Amino acid sequence: MASKLKAPEPNELWPKVLGHGPKLAFVDGQVVIRLSSHENHYTVGQGEGEAALLATYTTQITAESHDSLTMAGRHVTGWLLLDATGQLLARLASDDEVVYPRNQVEAFAALAGLKIKDWGEVPVTRIDKLLAPTDGKGVTRQRISRREWVIALAVAGGILFSWPFASQITFSTERQRALIIFLLGVGGFLFAGIGLALGRLAAKLPPLPIYVSCGVPAAGFAAASLYVQFANLAIWKLTTEQTGAALLGIAAEFAAIIFWSRIQRAGISAEKRQSKLDLH
Repeated sequence: MASKLKAPEPNELWPKVLGHGPKLAFVDGQVVIRLSSHENHYTVGQGEGEAALLATYTTQITAESHDSLTMAGRHVTGWLLLDATGQLLARLASDDEVVYPRNQVEAFAALAGLKIKDWGEVPVTRIDKLLAPTDGKGVTRQRISRREWVIALAVAGGILFSWPFASQITFSTERQRALIIFLLGVGGFLFAGIGLALGRLAAKLPPLPIYVSCGVPAAGFAAASLYVQFANLAIWKLTTEQTGAALLGIAAEFAAIIFWSRIQRAGISAEKRQSKLDLH
């Protein structure tokens, strides 16, 4: 006889779809947040750093958001755990589904002594600012944006592709050696520029053809890079390692085109929405 799936206890709050958010429990005056094997405890109270409020909101992810790489264009529902001063304690969920059933949230909040506040529609910049890491003294630390990650990927791909060919140049002086390093940098930025330019052009096309036409080659060149290493293959005057690096660089450029087109597409959508608002 098949056993029934475990259901949440009266003092627990689970997401509608397991994995879309952490499980919450109220135990011994504390809110316990469990996600996978990680567990955090927050004492319920009105002091600084004590759990006092469950806040929910909806927002539209834009190209400028820190979530833009994977969630651009999505309208998401989020839940936050805050203290009485409005300081963020935990981000519980951010998804385009209703993560926690409202009636179950209300029951859990009543049991734990938490207030519930619905912020309604808020700009994503407010959420990003709230989620920004601090140095422990309230001063916001800067973090790498999705755009910067993609640019770094494109430059790294360009360097990986350029290095095998630049290394074929023989040098006998330190000045000549510096020239090779310079060529590596130029090659990296040159190929990165080409990849990002193609990504901007691809943003004007439907997403699916771009994902297929760039995703398949990216996966193919990455697999080929691994294959030449195991099969000890090489092309032209390159070594096995150099051949693998060149193929991996090409794979990175195709991947950068996909991610950059996604960011640019979200930016175009945001501009259109703003234009409509300006007309009204």
